[in-house]
Amino acid sequence: MEDTTAEQDKISARVVLKGTHRGKGLGVPPIGNAVQIRGIVMVRMTDGKIVEGWISWDQLGLLRQIGALNHPARSDRFLAR
Repeated sequence: MEDTTAEQDKISARVVLKGTHRGKGLGVPPIGNAVQIRGIVMVRMTDGKIVEGWISWDQLGLLRQIGALNHPARSDRFLAR
């Protein structure tokens, strides 16, 4: 966790997840490289229990790190203009 914030019944945290791409998921074979993704987690608590949760993370960054995307200038019609 990079930092956390709490207000009323909600708690938020900025997180960095680190690992090694070893599985066959996300449409590409495992490359064995270290990957790092940033995200934000927010939960709502009631009586000391999590009753709702939201997660937002940099999936595009992960896909780029594992080689699942072509070079952006060739594959993104907005960047290619």
